Amino acid sequence: MVFAGIVVVAANAGGAWSPIGDVTTTMLWIGGQLTTMTIIKTLIVPSIVAMMVPLTVLSFTMKGDIVRPVEVGNEDDSDPTTAFERNLIFF
Repeated sequence: MVFAGIVVVAANAGGAWSPIGDVTTTMLWIGGQLTTMTIIKTLIVPSIVAMMVPLTVLSFTMKGDIVRPVEVGNEDDSDPTTAFERNLIFF
């Protein structure tokens, strides 16, 4: 799960340096106040650092064997949500 968190951090760092990475950058880009190359040139290094620092720290701190926890399931293996809950989230 920790490395899944790193994937999220990396995705956010990667999205920061592209013109469509976040709403404010997109609005400035569409408005002509920023160019694509300006965004990429100024944000690619900080984005790489934002990804590499947590990844490096975790690479050195997470050592050893990782054991998956045993799943405790329901006896009848039915869905834990009701039909109403599923439809509510769907809509």
